[in-house]
Amino acid sequence: MAKGILEFDLSDNFEEEQFQLAVKSKDFYFAITDFDEYLRKIQKYGTDDNPNATEFIAIETVRAKLQEYLNVYDVHLDMLS
Repeated sequence: MAKGILEFDLSDNFEEEQFQLAVKSKDFYFAITDFDEYLRKIQKYGTDDNPNATEFIAIETVRAKLQEYLNVYDVHLDMLS
């Protein structure tokens, strides 16, 4: 069984920040996934407000930009599915 071990010196402020990022990375992932899903549902089904054409285009633009940034960092929202 392959293992990966991350080690941090928690007395060092920089490494403490890196530790927090590592520990919270799954939370970041799920927050971004939930936000993308929220935007997708508005795009597909609308909302009670029924977004107008300008808002719809803005949602498409935001989702496209989010995907662009995720691709730059080689992060895929379906990687934990």
